[in-house]
Amino acid sequence: MEDDSTIKKVGIAKLNGSNYRTWAAITRAVIEAKDAWDAIEQPAPEAKTSEKSTDDGTVEEKAVVTSKTDRVMDAKARTVIMGYCGQEALSKILHLRTAKEQWETLERSYLPTGRQQLSTALQKFYGFTPKPEASVSSIVTSLREARMDIFNIDPLQKPTDESTTVILFNSLRAIDPAYGPITLQLELQDIRKLDVIISHLEEAERRLAVMNVQKEAALQAADKKGGKGKGKEERKCWYCEKKGYIKVKCSSWLKDTDEGRKYITEHPQ
Repeated sequence: MEDDSTIKKVGIAKLNGSNYRTWAAITRAVIEAKDAWDAIEQPAPEAKTSEKSTDDGTVEEKAVVTSKTDRVMDAKARTVIMGYCGQEALSKILHLRTAKEQWETLERSYLPTGRQQLSTALQKFYGFTPKPEASVSSIVTSLREARMDIFNIDPLQKPTDESTTVILFNSLRAIDPAYGPITLQLELQDIRKLDVIISHLEEAERRLAVMNVQKEAALQAADKKGGKGKGKEERKCWYCEKKGYIKVKCSSWLKDTDEGRKYITEHPQ
């Protein structure tokens, strides 16, 4: 029996509709790893069709895979597709006989299309609002996913790298005003390549994280020494705004933010 460890290691989330684009990309990679993608992209030329009368009297043609090699390849592809479909998605394809039919049916059902979907996708991109404490990486990922959704509906409407950069800069400045001078410097340098801009911002993010931790540590040291530092009961966390401790002691910050989780890794107890 063939080893299915390739599929198990990937850990694909089952198709539920909203995750179609990600699901399709990963599922295709798994099918390709099993040497079965040709069952979808290049059906065997010797494959025949069968005719089936429908309720309205018309004749419907269905692809039928004939050779043993093609049947095995098709079965591999169908096993992956059906194995990673949620109940609703599975109900749409369970009756279909080939992997190609299954794939195309799911694509028609879940790939965003139409003017209304385009309007929604454009609003999602141009109206993007970052979550508090969002990282550079998470913002970039969200913007790239939104861009791809637009491209899948209408390639001509796909936002440019320049538009993505503007929204990225605005998002970071909204999260932390300290990004203001950093983004201004990048604008003055007239750097056009998005990947280069992202690299600069990620490095700036690391420097800001170190600076914040140093500030917190300095305040904590002042508390221990007494004197000019605030008393413990007067201290206020910058993240949750509760009194009695500083950010590096805040369980919410440590657990819920990328910066906090990174701090735990770099400062084990």
